[in-house]
Amino acid sequence: MVHWLRVLHAWDRAQFALWRRRFGDRLTVDAGASPNLRFARLRIDPGGALLVGAGFATERQPGNYLWVQAGGRVELGRDVWLRTEHGSNRLTAFPEARIEIGDRALLNGAMLHAKRRIRLDALRRLQVEGVQVGVEHPRAEADHRVGTEPDAALGVE
Repeated sequence: MVHWLRVLHAWDRAQFALWRRRFGDRLTVDAGASPNLRFARLRIDPGGALLVGAGFATERQPGNYLWVQAGGRVELGRDVWLRTEHGSNRLTAFPEARIEIGDRALLNGAMLHAKRRIRLDALRRLQVEGVQVGVEHPRAEADHRVGTEPDAALGVE
């Protein structure tokens, strides 16, 4: 069984190398990222950029849709996991917009569309330029960090 998994991983790496060539310098992927990214539907317009950090992971199936328009940028930090258990993930960076998903974040059935900037940082605080984002939680504190409680919910005000 272990031998078969090694063969499959080598096959995935080879297929991934061929797949990523079509994006040229618009796609930068750390060597430690999962080759399962090739199952995502990517559209990176000329002048757009997608950066994927070490340890990036996703399932070996379709369900992630990323569109980076001209001048836009999407950064997926170290150990980011795009899960599709609860639905597809859809990220769109409009022209000159930024989406930054910080280290160790997990998105599952998420939809993020940035016209300026969306940042989910390593402290799990969500920052959206031009919009106040509140945290609704029965035990919310002034410095509550998104993702520290399993039943925390975001509300856009």
